[in-house]
Amino acid sequence: MDIVKVGGSLSRIECQVALVDWLEQRARAGPLVVVSGGGAHADLVRSEQRRLGFDALTAHRQALLAMEQQAWWLQSVWAARHHRHCPVDASARPGSLWTPRALIEDPADVEVSWQVTSDSLAAWLAARTRAHTLWLLKSIEGGEAAGTPADWAAQGWVDPCFPDYARRSPAAVRLLGRAAWST
Repeated sequence: MDIVKVGGSLSRIECQVALVDWLEQRARAGPLVVVSGGGAHADLVRSEQRRLGFDALTAHRQALLAMEQQAWWLQSVWAARHHRHCPVDASARPGSLWTPRALIEDPADVEVSWQVTSDSLAAWLAARTRAHTLWLLKSIEGGEAAGTPADWAAQGWVDPCFPDYARRSPAAVRLLGRAAWST
């Protein structure tokens, strides 16, 4: 099974068709679980935490819900384009859009901070499910990124904790810029 993490910034209208077409192609190639980033919903949580001053655990929980909101959006776009119903659930079963809802009540072994984003959660899930490949779809320029997860973190393409979470997983990690998944 593969894990595909869809960057939250990919919800822009111009990305939608290419994004779900790539996902559909991967789904036909073998079992996968899709993890959605939090997108604009997570950005709102960040700004509201600064404005209102609520604690890190509250922000973490709201950011996890932001990921779920994006998963519901992705489900609707995918269904409209390919007439495929991908359930949104916390089971990480193949063919689903994973929601981190279980981590809201119990963060398990996930660090509760903005240093851990949906990228690290996708790597965490890849470790838990013993995934074969972890695909990170990003809005960055270019095709497949060279280098290591540490290089990508230094570039700001993934969060600072991602290299550590990726090391815990047996999955091969591939970071794809827009040119690799939108063609």
